[in-house]
Amino acid sequence: HSPDVDVFSTKATYLYELDEQGTMYTVSKHPSPPVSCITGDGEDVLPLILERDGITTSGNEFQWDTLELDLGDLSSAEEIKLIMAGTIIYSTGEEQGEWAEQFWNKPGEKPFPPPYMEVKDAEGNWIPVPDNRQFPLLDVTPHCFAVNLTGLFSTDDYSLRIHTFFNTEFDYIGVDTTTQQNVAIHEIKVSNAELRQAFIANSTSTGNFTRYGNVTELLQEADDKFVIMRQGDEIIIRFSADLPPVPEGMERDYFFVASVWFKVPGLPY
Repeated sequence: HSPDVDVFSTKATYLYELDEQGTMYTVSKHPSPPVSCITGDGEDVLPLILERDGITTSGNEFQWDTLELDLGDLSSAEEIKLIMAGTIIYSTGEEQGEWAEQFWNKPGEKPFPPPYMEVKDAEGNWIPVPDNRQFPLLDVTPHCFAVNLTGLFSTDDYSLRIHTFFNTEFDYIGVDTTTQQNVAIHEIKVSNAELRQAFIANSTSTGNFTRYGNVTELLQEADDKFVIMRQGDEIIIRFSADLPPVPEGMERDYFFVASVWFKVPGLPY
């Protein structure tokens, strides 16, 4: 890609069937800040999300938190993207299990509802954006990702609400309105992968875990064939270095793409 832009991926999530999972977006190296950012309690947290510096907003678990953003006058923008960095702080599996047990006889109620965004309609009412364009669940590490908002605003009021139920902390939020540039994507599949034990854990997990050794074939495609690991295991992965040269005047970024599930100890499912 051109060296005058940064490249960010969307954030994948299992909670929604998002239209653009895996899309790579080019964005300005200097996105604009929101005009304002306040919590549902009216606290001004704009200074906390202006830089990727580890100084974050705070959240709560098992209750809704809200960030309300004013993105400014974007009426002339052909594309609108949020550039975000944040993380989720999870409680223990035992605590999550105790919370989930309250819902065993409440069909239709979700003990862990997914995050969601809202925009304003012509009457000024807050309405959720479509499920296929919703807000993803963040990771336990503070990755930076892009959220495409193009076409979600039906008026010239570019206000946005982000609601989260887990303890979600936002480190950075920027607004990008630059036009998408061409990006050449080269997919490099795993050339070798070895599963082994990294350390002895205090795990009491039992079951049919994948045998140690070469697991390359299991990591070639995102399918229903998994490397099933227990606590203390690791996979050593190698990729081929046989890549086409970077064209003059361009630069290359690397993205590590993984399809992964995990189970939290103590949950009743």
